[in-house]
Amino acid sequence: MLYDRSYMKSARSFRLSSVTDILIISLIAFFLLFSLVGLVTNSGQYVQYLAFSPQGFFNGYLWTPISYGFFHEGPIHLVFNLIGLHLITRQVESEISTSEFYWLILLSLIFGSAMWSIFNVSGGVLIGTSALVLGSLTLFCLRRPDQALTLLPFPITLKSKIILCAVLGFELYGFIFSELRSFGNVAHSAHLGGMIAGAFCFYRIRTRSGLPSFKFVKSSRSKLSKNKKRIMPSEFSVDLSNQEKLQTAVDEILDKINEKGFGSLTAKEKKILDKAKGLLRK
Repeated sequence: MLYDRSYMKSARSFRLSSVTDILIISLIAFFLLFSLVGLVTNSGQYVQYLAFSPQGFFNGYLWTPISYGFFHEGPIHLVFNLIGLHLITRQVESEISTSEFYWLILLSLIFGSAMWSIFNVSGGVLIGTSALVLGSLTLFCLRRPDQALTLLPFPITLKSKIILCAVLGFELYGFIFSELRSFGNVAHSAHLGGMIAGAFCFYRIRTRSGLPSFKFVKSSRSKLSKNKKRIMPSEFSVDLSNQEKLQTAVDEILDKINEKGFGSLTAKEKKILDKAKGLLRK
């Protein structure tokens, strides 16, 4: 039945099963755990096993180009990244496939750590999920360049392409005039690496050259339906009195939701689902 499917609920509804929700909960849990361990042991030695540094990586801590994203310096650092994940990354996840979203996470963190290791001149370690947030923002803005967005914390609404250019300019300025001169502790190079990863994922998705699939990601639809050519008229006219044709049309839409997310549906496709919900419930 359609009415009990998650697609028929609000696209902004909280779904614990989504990767973004799991990521947010994991970041909070890790922060609380590490804070407790630090208070009990009065030691921060565990940081070297999670935070990224070129020296640690070449000493055998091969997981740190990804694990650093789960560790934060303090509550303010964590809260800002959680806001970005909730507002931007969650939306991106709803618009691309699960496998593409996993690649966005991995590449954003890896590109971020790679850029930081190349241009880091002050030593130290790299922590935080900012590279993923910036990668998500880049992918979203490139996919929806004319989408109106509010640039927090400023009450200004601009098109996403303008916001992307502003963020890029800010990160480049911070990278050249702050990070390269060892001023401050903001890893602008890692942020730029995340943005490069977001642009790369956008290019692969846009050109349909694709990203390798994760074997453990199961599709709820059969491989046959994935390879089958979809017949989706541009006007999407469906005879609602014909139960068989209606079911076929709905299946096509659900295939699209499974592959690209609810946000990829057109207004007419959403209207068809809304009408079909009541008819198929009977």
